[in-house]
Amino acid sequence: MAEKRDKEHMSQGDDLTDWDDELYDEIYLSMLHYIKKRRRGDPGFTRKVLQEVLADAYRKQDNSWTGKSVIEDIREAATIAAFEHFLEEWNEQIGSAVMDQALTDKCAEE
Repeated sequence: MAEKRDKEHMSQGDDLTDWDDELYDEIYLSMLHYIKKRRRGDPGFTRKVLQEVLADAYRKQDNSWTGKSVIEDIREAATIAAFEHFLEEWNEQIGSAVMDQALTDKCAEE
């Protein structure tokens, strides 16, 4: 599996089978590829934009009062997990860059 399945994003009572895992992985990897490509090619795609897209995905997932199919649940869970994963990596990169810059500045002062 591409990424550990994030079952907290799945509806209660979902029984997962092999095809479920394959579909989840396919969607998860597809969304990661899309986000990476968008970040490289779209200067307007910021962390804030991704956070808003993630918030919309949460809202959409919560608006299921009429019920959803297992496939829709898997699609939403994989999409949210991919957004969360990418955002976490992005935040870590920024944190590392800030630390590197602080170290460089400190060395330059000495």
